[in-house]
Amino acid sequence: LVFSGCPADPWAGRGSMMAVTTRRGEETWRTKSTGDTGCSAVEVTLGRLFRLTGLTAPEMALARNVDLLPPGELHVASRFDDRYQDLGQFLTTDVAERVVAGDDAARAERYRELRARHACAVDACERVLQRAGVERFWQLQRPDLVTEHARQDQARFEALEAMNRMLPVALRCEQLRHYVASAWLDNWDHLNY
Repeated sequence: LVFSGCPADPWAGRGSMMAVTTRRGEETWRTKSTGDTGCSAVEVTLGRLFRLTGLTAPEMALARNVDLLPPGELHVASRFDDRYQDLGQFLTTDVAERVVAGDDAARAERYRELRARHACAVDACERVLQRAGVERFWQLQRPDLVTEHARQDQARFEALEAMNRMLPVALRCEQLRHYVASAWLDNWDHLNY
């Protein structure tokens, strides 16, 4: 895809790479710089293979001439669809609680407890970063703060895992299909798709 003349804004969502939201005609794309054209090509190829398995995944393409991203390299563009949501984010929503609990008050209470435990751990991680005066965990220097952050982050992940195990069987089976395809492609991120 060529994005010459297409307006772009810095990506406001999660992610570890430099990315932008680009509008191309009526379409919106999330486009990220991997820092290497070859790496971008591999990621787009794996994304297309993933879709060929029949699993739902965003359309991906190589992109060039993307405003706000480094020139001279190809970037990874994926068609933006606001229906896609990171599993880790979804699990912390009221919608996920309703999907899990339905009319079962005891399940709803258990799920709310896990959400509260997750929120507590997220807050604790944030407090560690604030005490250290840094924005990201990899910037931590003191061993005691690294250990404390790791402990709280483990608690955060364990709460997410427990919430995930409460999802209905149909959603868990969909995750399994994604896992198998991703493992086959050697591209598994447990909290993606």
